[in-house]
Amino acid sequence: MRSAPWIVLCVCVTTGCGGTGFERVPPDQIDQDQRAAAEQFATTVFAAWDRGEAAQVLPLLSEEMQAGFTSRQQREFAEDHRELFGAFRALAFVEVQRSVADGILVYRFKGSFAKKDGWEVRVVYDAAGKVAGFWAKPWKEQL
Repeated sequence: MRSAPWIVLCVCVTTGCGGTGFERVPPDQIDQDQRAAAEQFATTVFAAWDRGEAAQVLPLLSEEMQAGFTSRQQREFAEDHRELFGAFRALAFVEVQRSVADGILVYRFKGSFAKKDGWEVRVVYDAAGKVAGFWAKPWKEQL
């Protein structure tokens, strides 16, 4: 596997998502259209990877993310994904965290896969509403 053992799909996040500086978005303040878009993004990517294809999501990505999500790189991520997780099954929405400093939004899901369940799947949006990060890692209650 080419990636670190705890990160399966680490892709171009312009700022970190861990540690302090993030706050949970109250459920009644979550943009439901963007939440659905985040879930659709992850589902589209995993489904394409399960078919051995690159997801056609370029217009949804930030400029920085585009550089790290090429067809070649996606094929590598897909290979690692299949080896570690197996086929994608489903996502369960958990929460949204917001960066206090710059408005980055982190949509957190628990992913279900043929070989592993309960891994965190993150879809990160920048302040412009573009996908700026996407990865899976072992679940932790805190961001």
